[in-house]
Amino acid sequence: NLCNDFFVFCREEKISQKSLAEILEIDPAQMSKILHYHIEFFSVDFLFELVLKIYPKTEIKISKAS
Repeated sequence: NLCNDFFVFCREEKISQKSLAEILEIDPAQMSKILHYHIEFFSVDFLFELVLKIYPKTEIKISKAS
Protein backbone atom coordinates (compact mmCIF):
# COMPACT_ATOMS: atom_id res chain seq x y z
CA ASN A 1 0.00 0.00 0.00
CA LEU A 2 1.43 3.34 -1.06
CA CYS A 3 0.11 5.20 1.98
CA ASN A 4 1.86 2.85 4.36
CA ASP A 5 5.21 3.77 2.80
CA PHE A 6 4.78 7.31 4.13
CA PHE A 7 4.08 6.06 7.67
CA VAL A 8 7.12 3.81 7.53
CA PHE A 9 9.32 6.66 6.32
CA CYS A 10 8.14 8.97 9.12
CA ARG A 11 8.81 6.29 11.70
CA GLU A 12 12.22 5.32 10.27
CA GLU A 13 13.40 8.91 9.95
CA LYS A 14 11.69 10.05 13.16
CA ILE A 15 10.09 13.01 11.43
CA SER A 16 6.69 14.64 11.68
CA GLN A 17 3.91 14.67 9.14
CA LYS A 18 4.66 18.35 8.54
CA SER A 19 8.34 17.62 7.88
CA LEU A 20 7.40 14.90 5.41
CA ALA A 21 5.11 17.33 3.60
CA GLU A 22 8.04 19.74 3.31
CA ILE A 23 10.32 16.99 1.94
CA LEU A 24 7.68 16.02 -0.61
CA GLU A 25 6.91 19.66 -1.40
CA ILE A 26 3.20 19.28 -0.82
CA ASP A 27 0.70 21.03 1.41
CA PRO A 28 0.46 19.61 4.96
CA ALA A 29 -3.29 19.14 4.42
CA GLN A 30 -2.55 16.88 1.44
CA MET A 31 -0.08 14.91 3.55
CA SER A 32 -2.73 14.48 6.22
CA LYS A 33 -5.20 13.10 3.68
CA ILE A 34 -2.62 10.63 2.41
CA LEU A 35 -1.66 9.47 5.90
CA HIS A 36 -5.33 9.01 6.78
CA TYR A 37 -5.86 6.90 3.63
CA HIS A 38 -8.12 9.46 1.89
CA ILE A 39 -6.48 8.54 -1.39
CA GLU A 40 -9.58 9.15 -3.48
CA PHE A 41 -8.31 12.73 -3.78
CA PHE A 42 -5.11 11.65 -5.57
CA SER A 43 -4.11 9.70 -8.64
CA VAL A 44 -1.96 6.62 -8.32
CA ASP A 45 0.64 8.41 -10.46
CA PHE A 46 0.82 11.31 -8.01
CA LEU A 47 1.18 9.01 -5.00
CA PHE A 48 3.82 6.93 -6.74
CA GLU A 49 5.80 10.08 -7.63
CA LEU A 50 5.78 11.03 -3.95
CA VAL A 51 6.96 7.59 -2.89
CA LEU A 52 9.80 7.84 -5.40
CA LYS A 53 10.97 11.04 -3.70
CA ILE A 54 11.56 9.19 -0.44
CA TYR A 55 12.35 5.72 -1.83
CA PRO A 56 14.00 6.32 -5.23
CA LYS A 57 14.65 2.63 -5.93
CA THR A 58 10.97 1.65 -5.60
CA GLU A 59 9.51 -0.61 -8.26
CA ILE A 60 5.87 -1.16 -9.00
CA LYS A 61 4.49 -4.50 -10.09
CA ILE A 62 1.00 -4.96 -11.46
CA SER A 63 -0.61 -8.34 -11.63
CA LYS A 64 -4.00 -9.56 -12.71
CA ALA A 65 -6.28 -10.49 -9.82
CA SER A 66 -7.26 -14.12 -9.61
